Amino acid sequence: VAPPTTFSDSKWVSIANNESIQYRLWDYDPEPFPCVHAESRWEDVKVQRSPATEGLLFIRNMKTGSSTLGGITIRIGRAMAKRTKLPVHTSNRLTNELCKVRFDHTPAAYLNYKNRDKKKSFLFSFIRDPTKRITSEFFHFGVSRFKREPSTAAFQHYILTKSHLDNYFLFDMALDRFNGTTASWAEKKEAALSILKNYDFIGLTDRMDESLVVMKLLLGIEFQDILYLVAKGKGSFDDGAYGGKCHFIVPPYVSPGMKEWFEGPVWKEWSDGDTFLYNMVAKSLDKTIDKLGRDRVQREVALFQQLKTIATDLCLANTTFPCTPDGVFHRHDHDCLWWDSGCGYKCIDDMDHDTILADLEAKLDDDGNQ
Repeated sequence: VAPPTTFSDSKWVSIANNESIQYRLWDYDPEPFPCVHAESRWEDVKVQRSPATEGLLFIRNMKTGSSTLGGITIRIGRAMAKRTKLPVHTSNRLTNELCKVRFDHTPAAYLNYKNRDKKKSFLFSFIRDPTKRITSEFFHFGVSRFKREPSTAAFQHYILTKSHLDNYFLFDMALDRFNGTTASWAEKKEAALSILKNYDFIGLTDRMDESLVVMKLLLGIEFQDILYLVAKGKGSFDDGAYGGKCHFIVPPYVSPGMKEWFEGPVWKEWSDGDTFLYNMVAKSLDKTIDKLGRDRVQREVALFQQLKTIATDLCLANTTFPCTPDGVFHRHDHDCLWWDSGCGYKCIDDMDHDTILADLEAKLDDDGNQ
């Protein structure tokens, strides 16, 4: 395995040539990897929503592929606990099987990440186009779970009665508490810049595989650590966590009335800070890929996507999710690491990763030489 690439010259960059978007070259030194003992009851919601200063700290923004990403966080924690040879701890309050992780829905400010030990932690998150994210949230929760009509009026009411949705990413990711309803543009901009400065990596759900590959290279981990089966698809059921039963998720769409409202001043003000952050993260991802080597990253993405296809072919049909395709709830007898996160993990673990990867690399080389 090639050693991870890190950058000693990582810094803030104001783009020249009259461009206004700032960016950051992501860099991280994974030596030593930030692995400390996880709590023995790490899967408890109370533990996952409690402050932490060390470990893999994932801010799980809603409707950003968070179930998939939560599972990847656990997979990395399990794999690195073995590779780093985490010292055996005899306390019944800790486990030797997993690096400490945080991956549930809780704002960063509530988790005290402002005071984390940066040498013993990796703080990361993924964000998504703000308009697509809020549309997905409304249909997931408002329409599918709470049975609201998918009307423009219901959509507006759903958003405007929840203050945390005013620049939601800033609310969820800021290390200091952020209130979008009272924040000025200068305060929104400051919060977004602070997030970009203080996180170790932020990926884009809209470019999920590309972002995961970049994170893999920064952390110096393996393909199998970021491999996943899609946790939820359009027109499928949720995880059964709400009310202990499966809810069919109505596929989201944007009506003409919603489209008009998105283009108006209210939504633009409710998403301007998030959009500012999103544009900086997109630029940061592009610039980091350039630094790592665009050809190198593209090759890794191609390998990763082929590995995903193989994992899906081998594992998906034999994986039991908390909610089956016909809506049957399996609260305990499922094949996931935590609710609908990390599903199919046993099958993925059992794959002959070295042989499969070697075959894929040889084929890719042959195709490139033709």
